Amino acid sequence: MPRKKPTTYNRNLDDLTVAELLAIGPDELSRMSQKDIQRIVRTTSLAANKRINRLLENSVKRNGAYQAKKSSKYTIAPDALNWMIDENKARTGKKKGTVEKFGVGDKTDKQSLMKELGRIRKFMSMKTSTIKGATEVRRTREKKATGKTREDVIKKAKTKKEVKQMLKEYEQHIGDVYEQFRKYIETYHPASLNKRWEKYTPFQGSEAVLNEIRYRVANGDPEDHDTLEQLNRVENEDYETQQEQMQQEQEWFLNDDNEDDDGFTYIT
Repeated sequence: MPRKKPTTYNRNLDDLTVAELLAIGPDELSRMSQKDIQRIVRTTSLAANKRINRLLENSVKRNGAYQAKKSSKYTIAPDALNWMIDENKARTGKKKGTVEKFGVGDKTDKQSLMKELGRIRKFMSMKTSTIKGATEVRRTREKKATGKTREDVIKKAKTKKEVKQMLKEYEQHIGDVYEQFRKYIETYHPASLNKRWEKYTPFQGSEAVLNEIRYRVANGDPEDHDTLEQLNRVENEDYETQQEQMQQEQEWFLNDDNEDDDGFTYIT
């Protein structure tokens, strides 16, 4: 005998997608019954936990943090899993965090259910919560560090042995680039340094610095005591160039007397 659907405050919930359920605003949620919110948490947690399982299949945990599993089908950036570890530690106060899957569990009031929904929403909004997104992020980072992705590197490999050797050298190359990049960030942008588990930093203003490091590592240039200062000059020069370009574009816009603008009235 088929199970009856429960009577709810909002029968339209049955017709909403996971994305639509997660997009419901706090005002509307506050007007819903506890059973309705339980249904929303249950439905969205099933989708989120499927993503977690796929990420776990392609990751391995070492020293308290997840990293891509070399033998897996997909090589990913496991940021979303590591965010869950960090979030779990902050929420529970435990020194060793874990990936705590989503669900209604023992949450017996609307407030705790709303918090769980917020946790689900945060995870599902992360690009690295999907295999496709986590793969794209990994490729972007590799491209920034070396100019090539691992897929580009192994294209010419003819045997599994060659693939293994190429990837070993490639990963060492990436490690060398980001080791120098991290030293630079620690010295000149310490407030931008990411958490322990994250190999990369959120600092976005150093594209020129990263390119310079990439060039030096590729050419085997040795590090010396002036390297960080030289990199800082590269960044400052790049910043000044960007500012000049922005100023020129602004002046061009303000002083534009192009005949094609006939008929446009400037209101002063």
